[in-house]
Amino acid sequence: MGFFYPWNHIVWPTQELTNAALHHKNYLISDSVGVILPVKLYVMDAIKQGILPLWNPYILNGTSLLGNTQAAVLYPFNLLYMIMPYAWAYTLYVLAQIVLSLLFMYGFLRKIGMRIIVSIFGAVSFAFSAYIIVWLTLGTLAHAYMWIPFVLWCFEHYTHSKNKAYFVGIVAGLTLSLLAGHMQTAVFAYLAFFIWVAATSIQKTLRANIVIFFSAVLLSIGISAVALIPAYETYTQSVRGSFVKEDFFAAESLNADSFIQALAPDFFGNPVTRKLVGKN
Repeated sequence: MGFFYPWNHIVWPTQELTNAALHHKNYLISDSVGVILPVKLYVMDAIKQGILPLWNPYILNGTSLLGNTQAAVLYPFNLLYMIMPYAWAYTLYVLAQIVLSLLFMYGFLRKIGMRIIVSIFGAVSFAFSAYIIVWLTLGTLAHAYMWIPFVLWCFEHYTHSKNKAYFVGIVAGLTLSLLAGHMQTAVFAYLAFFIWVAATSIQKTLRANIVIFFSAVLLSIGISAVALIPAYETYTQSVRGSFVKEDFFAAESLNADSFIQALAPDFFGNPVTRKLVGKN
């Protein structure tokens, strides 16, 4: 709230305008109400009117809607917006990230033999980790991220029981991670799945687990192709995909000072007060 007018102009006496009374630590979460939520609501309105949400005519001269990954047009959780008032739907959509992260991680840790207290601690640590909490209101990153323990839980069950329902769960979890609205995070889900399969496979089960891994990955990508292909086409015709150079991406990569900030986040200052040392 402190990011928006008039609250961003409320200051305590004797303080500078840049040191507002209502601080905001993450400027990018304004995208939740400025970009992501309006697009989602437009998608739901279009579906209710029987219109395929392929195109958004309200941004510039029109932009791809199905190809906008953050709109998450095909993500099943968007059905919440179809069955209840938008304010309630958005609240539950965001809250589900915490609740399901807790349940999925707890179930996974219990499945691999962790004690109850350890599983609770691990689930809380995961669900309230910085990556989830910082981006919680966007409803994209955490939704893509929370499927990681679910996929691993299904994998552990499938390798022990060979129940095909758990293989379907693996494919579904990976697919939902891709469709949730943040494909960069979905890459983390695939990477975590790969690392877990590689780390837990022994010589006797390595070949079988490799088959499980590649089968699940290929099926999930194939199912998600209906969203991936428009997303790729949109990217290639966007500003970043058309003529942004490699230097643009390299400039925002983790630098050496990031290792210091991992231990002392305010070592170079704090973005809340906008007083950063050595930063533009």
